[in-house]
Amino acid sequence: MSGAACLTSIFTNTFVSSLCTPNSRTFTIPIALLRTLATTQCFKAQDRNVGKRTFTCQAALRDDVGTTISSSSFDGYQYSRLLPCPLENGPPRVEHLVVSEGGPVLEFISRALNLSPIFVADLIQFGAVYYALVCPEPPPTATPEQIKLFKEATSPSVLKKRLSVKGKTVREAQKTFLINHIHEFVEAGTYIRVRVHPKRFPPGPPRVEHLVVSEGGPVLEFISRSLNLPPIFVADLIQFGAVYYALVCPEPPPTATPEHIKLFKEVTSPSILKKRLSVKGKTVREAQKTFRITHIHEFVEAGTYIRVHVHPKRFPRCYEIDWKSRIIAVEESFVVLDKPAGTSVGGTTDNIEETCATFATRALGLAAPLKTTHQIDNCTEGCVVLARTKEYCSVFHGKIREKIVKKLYRALAAAPVPRGIMSHYMRPVNVAPRLVSEGNICY
Repeated sequence: MSGAACLTSIFTNTFVSSLCTPNSRTFTIPIALLRTLATTQCFKAQDRNVGKRTFTCQAALRDDVGTTISSSSFDGYQYSRLLPCPLENGPPRVEHLVVSEGGPVLEFISRALNLSPIFVADLIQFGAVYYALVCPEPPPTATPEQIKLFKEATSPSVLKKRLSVKGKTVREAQKTFLINHIHEFVEAGTYIRVRVHPKRFPPGPPRVEHLVVSEGGPVLEFISRSLNLPPIFVADLIQFGAVYYALVCPEPPPTATPEHIKLFKEVTSPSILKKRLSVKGKTVREAQKTFRITHIHEFVEAGTYIRVHVHPKRFPRCYEIDWKSRIIAVEESFVVLDKPAGTSVGGTTDNIEETCATFATRALGLAAPLKTTHQIDNCTEGCVVLARTKEYCSVFHGKIREKIVKKLYRALAAAPVPRGIMSHYMRPVNVAPRLVSEGNICY
């Protein structure tokens, strides 16, 4: 087949009704999550005492996180936030405001733009809010109302009463500065510029960091300090499901440096492991099994292995979809979703946040998250069944096994497709990218 093909998954007309048939068998679908690791750095980070931090941004799953806006780590990238606020996304939008009555900047913006305080706090953390003592001159495209407001706020009689602009030229007073704290006070007449939809996706190739904890403590503080990343960014990584741990460090790969191998031998020596109660009664293989870290306050003891996917695979298409309009059916035990192209059904190794299951759950306002029952490719669109209960996952898997549910694909080809079977060679290596030959195989 020449050209790219867009696959569409279509279920038969009797699909939804067939789902209601009970079936008690269980089945587990193995999901191969592929990831090309650009780096496999492993080092032992030294712990230092760090004061407790506070956090005021969105993401209800998190409590206290540091207020650092951004930092530049040793890879040269600027890190701030991963998460857009789930309910406030859209094209670039800039709002220009003049404060009518002095007060905290967060309260004023929230009230003036009808935005939730938690979202405004995120914007301030992002560095998306600026102020000037005096309103700058409106652009030629300004409306008569805006011009009138500008003249009122910058009239000499008004400026004379403001002590903050005393001794400053108009040009100096119109200079903008970044607002970096949610409790910052803004007086009447202050100009505020708010970038409501700032760019939130940090660039960068795949990057995976491997760490060994030298001294026990909260996982967020340890990662932030070890990798020189803002705590708020690390908190997002944890919510993305991009941070894993194992009680004992796994064996380094053949490409490991002598320093890595030396560190591995130190932290896995029998004399060290004997002292750790957490690994008592476990085989080395059991203790080396990795688990996802789900909370920023999780405690990690000395000797724990940490894997951090610093640049998780992103699915920005999630924020462009009207998810409610994509819901086909809502039943007591399952939901049928018309999956958009460019999205992931259940996520990847390093991103379980930007998924169809997560966004469909939010669109329906469900208390319990929807569960994946099967997968279709990211580039494919079509029907997907999401279970509301763990029991229905087993029921649906049984229907697939018994072929009660049928899945059909429709391919949209860029050019006419010749009849018959076309076979292509694919490299037998279970890592991305999958290499496929251009020409057919001749038998």
